[in-house]
Amino acid sequence: MGQNQSNSTELKLQKLGAFIKRNPDFQKSAFLNSYCDENNYFIMNGTPMNRAIYNLIICKRDLSLYHKTNMMPHKNWRITDVKNYFGLKGKIKALLPIYLELCAIFLDSEQTLMDAGKKILEDEK
Repeated sequence: MGQNQSNSTELKLQKLGAFIKRNPDFQKSAFLNSYCDENNYFIMNGTPMNRAIYNLIICKRDLSLYHKTNMMPHKNWRITDVKNYFGLKGKIKALLPIYLELCAIFLDSEQTLMDAGKKILEDEK
């Protein structure tokens, strides 16, 4: 691992630690459990993808739509489900900045995650 990647990883861990201090329920969230599960990958467009990251991306789209237009993405969508999955609290105006911070922490390292996913799938062969 290169020095830049090591520093980047340490910075992300610091950001995640600070996020968990401000949002203690996140530690017990289904998202974090799913993210840490090494068998939780599927193939999307020929590339391995962690299911938790996929859910993070989709929920970012859905929450942004709900915040901007007050329109639910589909009839069974509930903001409570999103809050429970990610271990977050608050109404949409307070929730969205917290959620976007979470996205910045996890999606910033998306390429690293994809590389890790490729390695896991190569090890299975």
